[in-house]
Amino acid sequence: MILSESLLYLIIFFIVVFAILNILYIRYRISKPFEYLMQQMKNKKAIDTKKLYNNFEFKRVSQLYEELRKMQIEIEMKNKQLKVDNKDFILSSIHQLKTPLSAISMNVELLEMINEDKNLQEYIQQIKASIDMLNL
Repeated sequence: MILSESLLYLIIFFIVVFAILNILYIRYRISKPFEYLMQQMKNKKAIDTKKLYNNFEFKRVSQLYEELRKMQIEIEMKNKQLKVDNKDFILSSIHQLKTPLSAISMNVELLEMINEDKNLQEYIQQIKASIDMLNL
């Protein structure tokens, strides 16, 4: 009875040690790399594949993430360029509109100075009001 009881304790001890070693192995080989991957993705940082312990699945996830990260950086750069192009387009469009408006405004002022017809003055005032509205 004593031999079987001590054998039972020995078997339980080895099972507990084996379980603890398995837990540590799983933590080291699976959980740590997974947590590292998730942290790097969360912070939008590059992944060091050396920290993945030659695990094929994690390396594949890492490669896919890197491709996505590069695409995101490229999209952000294109977006910045589009914002600059949009601003340039708006400024150019405003300039293209203001130049003819200035010319029309100058001609209307000249016409107003040399004209003495009351009927024509009313139209000149309407043109000036329209120019002022467009200049806002």
